[in-house]
Amino acid sequence: MMPLDDKGRNVLLSRAIRFAPVCQYVEFANAEFGRKAFDVLKKIYPHEEYADFSCMLDALEEYMSGLKMFAIDFGLIDTLLIDDEIKQALLEMPDRYFVLDCFYAEGGNPRKKQGKTIPRTHRIAAVWGLINKLNLQAHMDKTNLAAFVEAVTGGNIECKPKDTVAYKEPESTAKEAAAEWLKKIGVK
Repeated sequence: MMPLDDKGRNVLLSRAIRFAPVCQYVEFANAEFGRKAFDVLKKIYPHEEYADFSCMLDALEEYMSGLKMFAIDFGLIDTLLIDDEIKQALLEMPDRYFVLDCFYAEGGNPRKKQGKTIPRTHRIAAVWGLINKLNLQAHMDKTNLAAFVEAVTGGNIECKPKDTVAYKEPESTAKEAAAEWLKKIGVK
């Protein structure tokens, strides 16, 4: 991808992401289905070694996390030609070490997950809740605020704010979840 210009990278990466099962993979990773899949494969092929299955599942993890890394590292996340749902799932994809590396430990027994994350849309809604509480929109342009929200919730500091998820109105479920988090710090 290095010799390609941004448009070439965008097309190549958009196509790779569009045909990858990104949404299903994020669900798989967040629900820790990897362990279940590992157990099923072990039942089907009881005489195979753990390492073979670990490598297969790890290859899937490497590919999916590689797509996310390229999209962010090349600064293409806001220009990718993919559905917003897929883009959101890509950004919410767990960090690589949380997903399947655990199968290399102790004969396939998983290590405990380090933590749990909330969906990015909920984080976006929570930051907008704080912005509204502080009445910052009365003094600042929504585009600049959206750029800030995008940076602190997704890490994207080089974006076109109007084209981001942060610029769009959060869905009601995200607002409700954000309201619950904001209540924990006394913000209504």
